[in-house]
Amino acid sequence: MKFIAITFVLSLLFFPNLYAQTTPEKIIDKTSTDQNDKKFINDGLRAKKDIPLSEQNVNSDIKKGLMHSYYKSEGYYENLTASTKFKTKVLTQNLTSAVKDSLMRLYLDNEKRVGNLDISKMQFENEKGTYNYYLRYDDHLFLYVYALDPEMHLQNPVHEKIYTIPPTVTLESH
Repeated sequence: MKFIAITFVLSLLFFPNLYAQTTPEKIIDKTSTDQNDKKFINDGLRAKKDIPLSEQNVNSDIKKGLMHSYYKSEGYYENLTASTKFKTKVLTQNLTSAVKDSLMRLYLDNEKRVGNLDISKMQFENEKGTYNYYLRYDDHLFLYVYALDPEMHLQNPVHEKIYTIPPTVTLESH
């Protein structure tokens, strides 16, 4: 304990600024006469002046060209509209792959059931305003919920529900 007290007293004698609290220094802009223009910056450090981007990087003209071409390409793809042929192709691919995956998980003899999978044998409809698709294939009813528009993006459904149609129930076909 005596050692700590002696060390503290000696450090105060030899290093008086060690335990002093620092306060913000007042830096006054000499060119300004207005009192509101006075700047208070901690420890007397001045903020660097704003340097334009062109002076900060040596390769700024290359980056400027790359940024311009990137945003131009981004604008093109954001305003791109898909044709109905493309939408139907993506939708049929999403639905057939979803049915194939569901049947592969559901049955052991999946090779026989999945081998003749064709979109023309399927009946499906979309619930308006959602990405929910109700589908009928052979003796099964499927509900597929997609995260994104299945007409625009290749994807697997995030949720699926499968029912086998009981032999006692007759369903009307559209």
